[in-house]
Amino acid sequence: MNRTQWRMALSVGFTFMGTIVGAGFASGQEILAFFTRFGKASYAAIALAMVLFGVVGSRILLLGAALDGRSSRSLTLHLLGPRIAPVVDATMGLMLFGVTVAMLAGAGALFEERLRLPFSLGVIVTAVLCYLTVLFGLGGIMKANDIIVPLMMLTSAWISFHHFGPRSIAFDLIPLSPWSSATSAVSYAAFNIGLSASVFIPLGRQIRDPRVLRAGAWIGAVGMGFMLLCANAALSRYWPGIADLELPMGRLASELHPGVHAFFIAVLWGEIYSTLIANVFGLIHLVQDLGRRIHPGTIAVLLLVAAFFVSRVGFSNLVHALYPFFGYVSLLLLFLLLWPRRLPNS
Repeated sequence: MNRTQWRMALSVGFTFMGTIVGAGFASGQEILAFFTRFGKASYAAIALAMVLFGVVGSRILLLGAALDGRSSRSLTLHLLGPRIAPVVDATMGLMLFGVTVAMLAGAGALFEERLRLPFSLGVIVTAVLCYLTVLFGLGGIMKANDIIVPLMMLTSAWISFHHFGPRSIAFDLIPLSPWSSATSAVSYAAFNIGLSASVFIPLGRQIRDPRVLRAGAWIGAVGMGFMLLCANAALSRYWPGIADLELPMGRLASELHPGVHAFFIAVLWGEIYSTLIANVFGLIHLVQDLGRRIHPGTIAVLLLVAAFFVSRVGFSNLVHALYPFFGYVSLLLLFLLLWPRRLPNS
């Protein structure tokens, strides 16, 4: 590939990562739930999730180009047909809304726990900025991630280096079978891939170049693996004392220099924001593809206002109740995407 193609692949990779990370990842709740609690086996589980991200993520991007899809509805129709697809579309819409609520709740918790500002202020500020970004469409999302994701990776490396110690690699837990950690990794990958399809499909449609899409998917997958490893190593050092915190990663940030701490909080918010805009973008196009001819801005306002009220449930409650369930729901799509079949028009 030439230099222009590599730059585009890097942008695809950043959008890939920005779509997947979010409040659950940024806070540390998602990492604790799916990886850290498995001790040494968590590192093998992260490697498995990374491979699944690369293989299945590239396939969704290529399907987006081949199907000329505007939303995840194109993917479900291709995989499941017109009878079953509407049921899965409704489930994915609920998943996207549930995670949108979790993103806003995470932003509110960040403002409340780390900045000592009102929960509602964090939710409102984040929702307004999300609304303004999605008005620019996929281009606005890609530009936002070109800035946010490199900062995320730099911060992940810094936190891991600062908190690295013997317990980051080996720590005592109740013995768990390797099968449990592998199942959790597959569930994590399935959940995130299912949600990310709402952005990956139109992203593939816009880029179209197969080499750029494959390279971008693997850049995103390896980047996700790197950030998961860094965060897991740092969180492992303080397990299980941080298990009940709303923002476990905030506990790590509290030990940093005040200037670095402030930067870290800003990056945490950026991780939440990057996934929020991806979810709202995906919901807008899913609603429009289902035949609802409503202006994107109107859909965004209705979604964000509804999510604002539901977000009062509390962030950690949402993560532990919704994320594992949605992960298992997404296993169907993961299985179908891994099943060998030719791409349309190939």
